[in-house]
Amino acid sequence: MSNTRKIALGILGTIVLGALGSGLWSVVFEPAFSMISRATLNVVTLGVASVRDGIYEDAASGLHEVSSLHVHLFLVVFITLIPLMPVFISRFASAIERRLETEDKTGSAATLRRLRRFATASSLAACLAGSALLVRFLLVNQTNLTVAHFNRTFAICRPYLDPESKERLLSEFARMHSRADYLALMAKLQTIAAAEKLALPEFTPW
Repeated sequence: MSNTRKIALGILGTIVLGALGSGLWSVVFEPAFSMISRATLNVVTLGVASVRDGIYEDAASGLHEVSSLHVHLFLVVFITLIPLMPVFISRFASAIERRLETEDKTGSAATLRRLRRFATASSLAACLAGSALLVRFLLVNQTNLTVAHFNRTFAICRPYLDPESKERLLSEFARMHSRADYLALMAKLQTIAAAEKLALPEFTPW
């Protein structure tokens, strides 16, 4: 097989795999991710209503750059720590070497045990930080999904609303403080859509 044919088949295979992956994401993985996200939030928040209501209170502010700010903060902290890590590791290793050289076998064993405890504690701290970031991501993602769903639903119903009704619905969205407020607002839009025989996007609020 010529190189040209190999390259062509490779490009074609990549396109086919990409199309299959996109289809699988829409049909299988996206619904599964949504279900797992809600289940995870239910577990980690212990079903506390105030945490759930906070999502809708944040959604009332519309789409904002919270996710971008989190990524920016992580990058700033990471970049700041990079120059310090070699110094910290070098000094830590030197201190351990000196201590092992001056201790007997019993002392060396105790030092190794302390090192293992330190490594375990560091791993647990990293897992805790990662878990906190994951939960924060899920909360922000749910907030954005809520805002996107309202915007699309409102856009569908907008042509069938008088100016006063439009302003009233937008005001209610901006004044949301809980999941109940959001469900009440969605019920109004669903009533309008049903009267005009409009199909609305499916969405399962958390």
